[in-house]
Amino acid sequence: MSRLLLVENSDIVRRLLCEAAEEAGHTADSVETIRAAEDLLSASLYDLVLCNMVLPDGSGVELAVKAAELGMATVILSGQLDSLNAMTIAGVVHLKKPSVEEFRKFIDDQLGA
Repeated sequence: MSRLLLVENSDIVRRLLCEAAEEAGHTADSVETIRAAEDLLSASLYDLVLCNMVLPDGSGVELAVKAAELGMATVILSGQLDSLNAMTIAGVVHLKKPSVEEFRKFIDDQLGA
């Protein structure tokens, strides 16, 4: 079982990702700000840190770099693919979040609707 830290300002996305991680057998802590994440990172070691690119109190990119420097696997989440494509940060993986419309279309496509 791995320990994950999810830093995401959207309550819905945070809950969904935490539930998915826990259903896969992992432990997931979640917070919505960089400050709260930094407190957890200073007290605990995580196997994986997933961090939204834009957070209410600053850049999730900077937080992701800090986590990577501490030796934690790190993923930056963003709904803006162009922003992700423009970034190259050693040790940090980028993952595009779907928009609500993309997600609905995906579900419809999968269900043949």
